[in-house]
Amino acid sequence: MNTVGTPLLWGGFAVVVAIMLAIDLLLQGVVGHMP
Repeated sequence: MNTVGTPLLWGGFAVVVAIMLAIDLLLQGVVGHMP
C-alpha cells in the first residue's frame, strides 16, 4: 500500500463527509424555519 496516498485519501473522504453533513444541516435548518 502507498503510505502517502492513504492518509490523503482518508483526509479527502473526511472533508467530503464533513461538507455533506454541513450542507444537510443547513438545508434542514432552512426547511425547518419555513412553514
